[in-house]
Amino acid sequence: MLKFLESAFAILIATASIAIAVAGFFGWLGPLEEQLPLITILLLGLLMGYIVIERFSRLDKLASQAENLSKNLSVISSFFEHLRSGDEFDRLLFYYGAKSNRELVNSNVIRGGVDDIFDLWRDALSISTSFLAHNRVRPDEVWATSWSFQIAQALQGAHVASGNSIRRLFIVDTLKELEMISELMERQISIDIDVRYILIEDYNNVVNSAKLFNQVGTDDFVVVDSGIVFRVFMDQDRSMTGCDLVRDASIAHAAKRAMNDAWQASTRALSQYK
Repeated sequence: MLKFLESAFAILIATASIAIAVAGFFGWLGPLEEQLPLITILLLGLLMGYIVIERFSRLDKLASQAENLSKNLSVISSFFEHLRSGDEFDRLLFYYGAKSNRELVNSNVIRGGVDDIFDLWRDALSISTSFLAHNRVRPDEVWATSWSFQIAQALQGAHVASGNSIRRLFIVDTLKELEMISELMERQISIDIDVRYILIEDYNNVVNSAKLFNQVGTDDFVVVDSGIVFRVFMDQDRSMTGCDLVRDASIAHAAKRAMNDAWQASTRALSQYK
């Protein structure tokens, strides 16, 4: 509002001044010439009004900047509190908040785009003692890639060797998809990951997918130590669109229940390497 008034006054003063100057030059003022002192006072009044509004506008901007600074200081203070707490999730909050110029984090959520999925997955794995993976994303985007066979395999192998546990359930649409990940499942079993698979029609007999999606927000997730959930968001073709790591007891409870129900109906994968 102040910005609008400031602009309006500036236009009014400029227009009036130009009009009077042109009329005076061409001798068009006529009887108004006697009123020039009054007109001058009026213009001066408008000018003073403009100056006052412009000052208020500056004060309004300063107040807004001070408010933003206060918010930023609050966020920084919160991050240092997270760092001092020693909690692993809070440590990740600090890390992602410090490295990003975007509003990716709050006290219970770390958000990421497609390019952040593998990094956030790695960090979720690193803070876990129990890693319950409910995998629905397209195999050709993740599990049938060199990343899975090399980087993810090495990370998970080291994690299990350190005394942590990983369970992974692959939910596949077809036997062809199952074939795409068969070698990977064998490799994961060889490093003591407990791996199972289930076809989608069997899965739908034991899990209400619509209810699960409403409660968890996605069909592809990992329950980390029962209280944290790593979620991969997908489009209708099961292509990845983004991710987050969320600390939410209700989401974790719903995700773990679905994982357990589907696990009971799934088939244990076998490996020639064990």
